[in-house]
Amino acid sequence: MRRTVRRIRNPRAGMSILCAMSGMNIEARRLRRSGKLRREAENCLAIAVREPQPDMAALLIDEAVRLAMRARELGGEANDA
Repeated sequence: MRRTVRRIRNPRAGMSILCAMSGMNIEARRLRRSGKLRREAENCLAIAVREPQPDMAALLIDEAVRLAMRARELGGEANDA
């Protein structure tokens, strides 16, 4: 697999980073990212149900919803099941 290195400007951090890009196409990267976001949303919910403080649990649930929505945007129908 061929790798290329690109310099990416990160406006939030105010710096450039070097990013090694594999030969993976854009659709494969989107689906991979979608899966990671979906798993992160599941983790947030798992932590939220064990959280004794309601305020913190609510924040975790909000974050899980945000992550799941973004995963659905990236992955389309693959995450609807």
